Amino acid sequence: MTTSAPAAGHNNPLRGILLMCAGVVAFTMLDAVMKGLAEWYSPAQVTFLRSAAGLPFVLAVVPFQGGFRSLASPRKGLMLARGVLGSIMLVLFVFALSRMTLADTYAIAYTAPLFVTALSVPLLKERVGIHRWAAVIVGFAGILVMVGPNGGSSGIAALAALFATLAYALSAITGRTLSRTETVGAMSVYYTLSMGAISGVLALFDWRPLVLESLPLLLAVGVFGTFSLTLVTSAYRAAPASIVSPFEYTSLFWTIGLGYYFWGDLPQRGFWYGAPIVIGAGLYILYRETRLHRQEKLDDTIACDTPLPGAVASTIGADITAHDE
Repeated sequence: MTTSAPAAGHNNPLRGILLMCAGVVAFTMLDAVMKGLAEWYSPAQVTFLRSAAGLPFVLAVVPFQGGFRSLASPRKGLMLARGVLGSIMLVLFVFALSRMTLADTYAIAYTAPLFVTALSVPLLKERVGIHRWAAVIVGFAGILVMVGPNGGSSGIAALAALFATLAYALSAITGRTLSRTETVGAMSVYYTLSMGAISGVLALFDWRPLVLESLPLLLAVGVFGTFSLTLVTSAYRAAPASIVSPFEYTSLFWTIGLGYYFWGDLPQRGFWYGAPIVIGAGLYILYRETRLHRQEKLDDTIACDTPLPGAVASTIGADITAHDE
């Protein structure tokens, strides 16, 4: 019997953790900037402006991610579908941000691994055991604690955040399918272009003239958007998902701090009870998936000495990286 060598690059846990923490800060700053832009523009226009501001940065890294030839994808329909899901996700998410605290919106978005786990059964034909199903149920119970009658969260805004997370989960599953044949560069370009085109059409119905004071925020959107994705993707290449993924939840502290600093916001009372339940459920799903992956990899090694891809991750960046190994 032989053992497989660790995946290339997956041998620096400290580097991976630091990159993930930095990426989380950049992502949180990005969403705080979008919350600020929502004070001037509609959610659809904010989504369009984010896509437009990020496109030059996305195109700049294409030569390092397969080159422009990689953009000739035969799966343009699925690429467009992912862009549609991304547009729905971001418009609803910005709507929620404009009416809820940053921390409350994030707490609901933490249900993404629960949605991905549940949807992977009908869409990817994956088998989910009783332990993970129990975690999904417990996690959604945590959402009820946050948005229920005594939770304090705004009803329609909380629903918008929940449906945004559902759209994100569908986009992540679509990204997982595409990443088997498409390059990161191609996926990023098609995603940004299609999301910009769709949100641009929607924004025309409530287009507002650009405000001079918002221009620095628009630049910040492009910068934070590019750095956040680059840092998180690099984190998953530096260390296994089982090590770096839990540090995504450090965003909890940043959302509370940024929300209080810029808007004087503090999370609603339901947040303090429901968020730990949702986070705990997500971490337990990660633990079970990592454990199952390790057993499957050992079984496969014994059988044919062929290493499997990286553990199932809860973010699009992790999915892409896992298939790039």
